[in-house]
Amino acid sequence: MNFLKSLLARVYIILVPTTQGTTVYAQLRHDNKVIKQFNQQSFESISHLKNYVQTLERESTLSYTVLLACTPKQGLLSSCLVQEGMDMSSIEKVCYGNKWGIYIDKDDLFELQKHYLGVGLDLLFSPYTLLTFEHREQIKSVSGLYLLITPKHMVAMVFRDKEACFTEKLETPEWLGREAPQTVSEHHIKNIEQLVKQFYKESSNKMFIESIIIADATGLDATFEHTLEERLFVEVTKGTFSVEATLISLANEELGCE
Repeated sequence: MNFLKSLLARVYIILVPTTQGTTVYAQLRHDNKVIKQFNQQSFESISHLKNYVQTLERESTLSYTVLLACTPKQGLLSSCLVQEGMDMSSIEKVCYGNKWGIYIDKDDLFELQKHYLGVGLDLLFSPYTLLTFEHREQIKSVSGLYLLITPKHMVAMVFRDKEACFTEKLETPEWLGREAPQTVSEHHIKNIEQLVKQFYKESSNKMFIESIIIADATGLDATFEHTLEERLFVEVTKGTFSVEATLISLANEELGCE
């Protein structure tokens, strides 16, 4: 069966929730090569979304529908065994090295699955999982503040010696997409300054943030890194990334297709 699967192209259908509904990205791939790129589509109606997903699924006998779960009640587990002050039966968790983990509230998860009932979800990933995967190489050697900046969210995690010790997710206001690049940069820089202050206030390990590593999906202007370095006295590294491409890579790894 695995041999037959290796001969077939796969359709990856990526669902990203938005304020208005759901945006859909899709690719037909074989041997990690893109055979066909489908136009991005957005849907307010779940029934219209379902019909479009079914159309995409006809492109191959192998298809995978992946959802980015942007629910509010998710975050960091400092231990994957027992988390003080938390009902562990009320959450779903993903653990890393049996030390720390990421959780999502079961009620939120249930509502999410009910909302997309009929669409046929195969995989669901947290924005924190997306960040950890995108920055996986840097995390091995650099302690610091890691960020994903997307049109919808700023996702933050602080890693110390390969382990997460802080998480936060900030909504990006809709109006920001209509502003000039300088205004967009200033908005994000202020958010990062507040995240650093929040980390120092909440943290008990006395870690000092010397590095900020950013994956940017929005196209921040060229002055962003320099301004951030001057205002926070840190070393800033910024690269670009694609939400949909990273989710496809995550799905490939989860499915054992790499």
